[in-house]
Amino acid sequence: MWWDGDLLRELLDYNPDKDIWQNGRPKILKWDWQKNELKTIFEPDGATAIPGTKGTPCLLADILGDWREELLYTNDSSTELRIYTSTCLTEHKFYTLMHDHVYRLSVAFQNTAYNSPPHTGFYIGDDMEKPPLPLSNYVRGEDLPEFTEEI
Repeated sequence: MWWDGDLLRELLDYNPDKDIWQNGRPKILKWDWQKNELKTIFEPDGATAIPGTKGTPCLLADILGDWREELLYTNDSSTELRIYTSTCLTEHKFYTLMHDHVYRLSVAFQNTAYNSPPHTGFYIGDDMEKPPLPLSNYVRGEDLPEFTEEI
């Protein structure tokens, strides 16, 4: 997932409480290539993954609007739906990932079946070029803005 503000993906994982069939504790890990180790950078307190071997969130997607992804989990008693978002600053600015039709479709099908992370229709990485303009058409009203300028 994209979380901490750089253009490299982080790893979403979980720690099972008892065994693989129990609810797990989610965590986000970052690869430290200098020390050759994974470091936990975020571990939401009281969040519970969907039961099963993968420990998946209710949803992993860019739903709030920059380009980094949010996590939706329930709490331990399944009485709350929680949204976790990054508070890391970033110098990288481009359209929301939901403007990319490949990503939007990927969120829809990856989060309803096997639960793998969604992917974009363009490359995001530390050596990326400017992302393409979204191929979005508005269906309501004629006074809505069109994406014609690059960020």
